[in-house]
Amino acid sequence: MTDPIRILIVDDDQEFTRELSSHLASWAQVRVLTEGGEARESIERWHPDAVFLNPILPDCDGFELLDTLFSTCQVRPLVFCITSGGTARLRMPPTSHWPVGSLPRTADLAAISVSLRVACTARRQRTTSTDTPGASSVVATEP
Repeated sequence: MTDPIRILIVDDDQEFTRELSSHLASWAQVRVLTEGGEARESIERWHPDAVFLNPILPDCDGFELLDTLFSTCQVRPLVFCITSGGTARLRMPPTSHWPVGSLPRTADLAAISVSLRVACTARRQRTTSTDTPGASSVVATEP
């Protein structure tokens, strides 16, 4: 039996995290953090397949958190920056470092959930078949 897919949501908007969690919880283990300061440790200990990160959190700059993760973390989840619009594009790190996309709060979360399940499952199968961890290029973009 394979481990369930793990999704970490780091956002202080409780309504949005509740809605996103409800779409993901039917097929994945979901953890929600409201502060970015806990994210790095949670990623390194829990090994999520994907992380949804609000880059503008009350306790930290999400882009600085991403920079730290890019340079120090051995775990390489898919990362999606939660945006209110196109603001995350201004400082999005290069995708060559890590698969990063954006998820607008207005996105169709049911469709995102289905696509993410397919992407995470395929990524795990590729990793298992090659035994070489690597970055995937799956990216959700704004309409």
